Amino acid sequence: MALAAAVLLSGCSQADEPAVTLPPLPSASPSPSRSPSPSPAASVPKPVLPELAKQRTSEGASAYATFYFDSVTWSFANAEPSAMRSAASPECESCESLAGLVVDLQNMDRRRKGGQYQVISALTPALSDDLTVVDLRYKRPGASTVDSSGAVVETFKAVPPTSVSMILEWRDNSWVVEEFKLGDEPS
Repeated sequence: MALAAAVLLSGCSQADEPAVTLPPLPSASPSPSRSPSPSPAASVPKPVLPELAKQRTSEGASAYATFYFDSVTWSFANAEPSAMRSAASPECESCESLAGLVVDLQNMDRRRKGGQYQVISALTPALSDDLTVVDLRYKRPGASTVDSSGAVVETFKAVPPTSVSMILEWRDNSWVVEEFKLGDEPS
């Protein structure tokens, strides 16, 4: 599953460490565009679980999968893995591999800038007991890693539209990500 995390984050042009940033939720108000500031602080708002994602429906599962990607975006932009870890099962190996990359950034006093993942579609064919599969497609523009002063230390190429199968479980009246697997190849 570590390979899936590495492929999910592919596009690195300078080092082995791949980039991850995700867009804010559609229901969140967008941040106004600003000129670059001397502060290296992240500009990605912390995602809020949408009401739809709290429902045990196909649409709710799809909304939760998108919320997970938004949580990953926030985690990489802030070098803080708590948001993505709280949205996934501790047993999710792919999820924990991604969180480990965030911890690496945190330990180096770095974070991701730009390159927010854009969910193209998130479809859940049918619910099956408490487990379901969400077929998600995303893309990501180029990104960079910045140090504590805001200086770019690494850049990443764009990721073309890519498919991911996510296994979600309805547990304690909430969805949780149990695992994800990348499709065979970007298309």
